[in-house]
Amino acid sequence: MNYFPRYATLPDDQPLLQQIEAAAARLAGRFRKLDASRLAISEYNQRYLSIIIRNLRGVLTLNAYLLALALARAAKPLRETVLVDYGGGCGIFSFLAVELGVGTVIYNDIYDVSCQDARVIGAALHCPVYDYVHGDIDELVQYVRHTSLRVDAMASYDVIEHIYDLTGYFRKLPQLSDGSIWFVIASSANAHNLG
Repeated sequence: MNYFPRYATLPDDQPLLQQIEAAAARLAGRFRKLDASRLAISEYNQRYLSIIIRNLRGVLTLNAYLLALALARAAKPLRETVLVDYGGGCGIFSFLAVELGVGTVIYNDIYDVSCQDARVIGAALHCPVYDYVHGDIDELVQYVRHTSLRVDAMASYDVIEHIYDLTGYFRKLPQLSDGSIWFVIASSANAHNLG
């Protein structure tokens, strides 16, 4: 498989992995046709998106792996699944989930500019995300309550190091669903400080 880490322990769901692999390949094709300099997005996200496009395989490999982990325990068909991309940045994870066929993908970021830019990038890629939620965990919980959605899975990457009240954050996560929910939280920060 081209879009999964070679030595990672993958979920034992070959059909899901094959679907994610195919979605990543399709999304890569769309990204290769994208001219980030022509998008009406912030300078910050233009630079960030340019870096992503230069390292597209690596970025999609990471996001494919996180998506597989997030969806492996979902007890619903993809079309019925509600998935949150917490701290979505440029929206790569969200767009991959949409391309895969996840029914309800919610992009969330604390920075309003990133929310606006991700919406523009998603439109350019023809990957419409269900909704874009600006704010932290409190705003996300409020949004989920207001819309009566039940989140099945949530993933974040390089976000946890920016959360200053981890205890409060983890206490709020179960409020995103009144049923079972699966969280995948990963970070590349502090690789030399494993304690």
